Amino acid sequence: MDSRKQAKYWQLCAVIKASEHILNQRKIAIKEARRLHVEEGKTQEWLHKNIDNFHNRWLGEDYSPSLRWVKSNVLIENRCAWVPLLSKEDLGENTVYDFEVSHPDHAIVANNIVVHNCLQSLWYRMAEEDGEYYLNCNVRIRSNDAWGAYFMNSFGITMFNREVIADEIEKRTGKKVHLARMNWQADSWHIYGKDIEQARGRFFDRLDSTTFEDRIYNFSDDMIREMYDEAEQVVLDKIKEQDAR
Repeated sequence: MDSRKQAKYWQLCAVIKASEHILNQRKIAIKEARRLHVEEGKTQEWLHKNIDNFHNRWLGEDYSPSLRWVKSNVLIENRCAWVPLLSKEDLGENTVYDFEVSHPDHAIVANNIVVHNCLQSLWYRMAEEDGEYYLNCNVRIRSNDAWGAYFMNSFGITMFNREVIADEIEKRTGKKVHLARMNWQADSWHIYGKDIEQARGRFFDRLDSTTFEDRIYNFSDDMIREMYDEAEQVVLDKIKEQDAR
């Protein structure tokens, strides 16, 4: 790791550490506020005056503080950091809705590109280091089927970024373009009820008994490449069929 990347790495670590410290202090304050309220009968008015940043919602049994962006003295260029997952909660099964356009493929044409109506935007930023480019991408999705569509969605966008965006930039600039960070933002990332049992059997129930490598496909694998190449012509024929309509 070169000195610049190493410095940024330690800056990110400092942000995460500061965030975790503030979160732990908040948890301690919430625990003390609940004790004072229940055991000593302190009123909410008293708690507001004597505990910094106290909020009435702290007294709710189901309230848990979340880790948000922490303003610190650490300055980092990209203003972001990876933070640990604090908790997860099973919300059960709920009714969700997916609004679609009236088309067999549920797709629309935007700027001469065929896209699914759930895709809201693609945002790009180029970074240059040692004479080579790094392509960062933010993907914004309105509604994303986590089990039935996300895998191919993310794979398709990755290939689009490589073969359409990055390759074209390389051709025009003469500089190497690497795929860098892809940030996937979904307003609703969900599994439909009809797929829950399959998702449990093939994925969730196997997490403790399988490794990460056992649960993924290597795109360089000969069998996977053969399946991909065979499907390519089918997709091209489908596009021609749609264009002819």
